[in-house]
Amino acid sequence: MNLNDNASVLVADDQGHLTGVDPTIPKMYQEIPESNGGDVPAARSVSIYHPQGVAYQLIVIGVNFGPYNVE
Repeated sequence: MNLNDNASVLVADDQGHLTGVDPTIPKMYQEIPESNGGDVPAARSVSIYHPQGVAYQLIVIGVNFGPYNVE
């Protein structure tokens, strides 16, 4: 999952574990096993290398004025 420079991303699993960056604090999370979530001040991409059979929530937080694209 990738974003442009106007947003940051967090991914949450069904147990509340996070991977990515919350730019409002700012804080980086890497709680989902075998994941990588970018660097502070904003995560532009998140990778989960061996996703489990659970639901993941994608949380996109704007960091700059303007549109953003999620790929």
